[in-house]
Amino acid sequence: MIIRPKGSKNRAARLAHIALHFIHTLSLLSQAFVVRPSLFLLSPNVLTIPMHEHQISRRSKNREKESEASEQSKSVHFLILPGFFNDSQDYTMPGSLLPCLSSRSTKHPRQLSRDRIHVLPIQRKDWLTVFLCGILDINFWKSDMSPQSPSFAWYLERIYKEVNRIVTEQVGIGINEENVKVVLLGHSAGGWLARAALGFGTVPKGKEFSPARTHENKIALKHIAGLVSLGTPHKPPPATVMDMTRGALRITDELFPGAFHSPDGLFYVTIVGNAVEGKEQTKSTPFQPRTLSEVAFISYEAVCGKGTTVGDGVVPINSAHLHDAIQLVLPNVFHSINAPEDWYGSEKIIDQWLGAVIEQLENQNGTR
Repeated sequence: MIIRPKGSKNRAARLAHIALHFIHTLSLLSQAFVVRPSLFLLSPNVLTIPMHEHQISRRSKNREKESEASEQSKSVHFLILPGFFNDSQDYTMPGSLLPCLSSRSTKHPRQLSRDRIHVLPIQRKDWLTVFLCGILDINFWKSDMSPQSPSFAWYLERIYKEVNRIVTEQVGIGINEENVKVVLLGHSAGGWLARAALGFGTVPKGKEFSPARTHENKIALKHIAGLVSLGTPHKPPPATVMDMTRGALRITDELFPGAFHSPDGLFYVTIVGNAVEGKEQTKSTPFQPRTLSEVAFISYEAVCGKGTTVGDGVVPINSAHLHDAIQLVLPNVFHSINAPEDWYGSEKIIDQWLGAVIEQLENQNGTR
């Protein structure tokens, strides 16, 4: 379907509560997760000269070659952005997102090619930076931490570095810099972190920028084709609910709401599954295992404040879309790679959303 504590004792107690809440929530999430011319008219006052068949044929072939060369000169890349506590390898293993995208290159050769699909280099341990830097940042504890803070800045910087690497390498093999375009494909937290990267780190179109100067921590907006999110929590939780991003998502959404860069020519596609309805579980014993619906209930409650809603098992539908974006809700699709056959990047599911992305690229490039 489209569509802040007083006193040292209180402070210590609150810090301990927050830390335990993080550990508890992380443990739960880890469980889920053409018209042919016949005449050549020079002007109204000049003789109209009929073209011979071989002339027409030659001109038609030349036009086909020019069109082919123009398409080949365009270099469209997909950059997969891993979700929270995911590793790059989660997206490159057999049957996962990268190989499934690559297998569609024969069907969409202008937009997809194995050597033009990349994964942001992330190791699972890198995510500990969020907490190790956060404990030293007062804004972390106040849930008022910017995505540019050390807790998240490392991720944004890697996006800038990778996009600039792609552009520089393509220019080095003869591709016109203006023709190098990158689609940011964010899974889970990777989607809202992409919004932060675009908002805080892009150079507007028309401004001079050298992709080789990566120390600037910037990317040129002209090199971004669009943003596609898979099961991303785009909206912050209500003020009564602890913000697991410690304010970073709220600040991103306030500063760069909706499809913020669409006036600059970027497209936005937000995708979410509806596989699980959250339900609170009544346990007969403390050792009774949680059901999938109970895990979803806890996750939805942390994300949007309401556990009894529907989503992909981790992110509810009502948090996963951006205003003015192409919005897709996929039936029976799960958030996590732990459901290898039924998550966003699986062989069975990928075509349910890829067509919409290809269509946006074709519209953008004027090939439809």
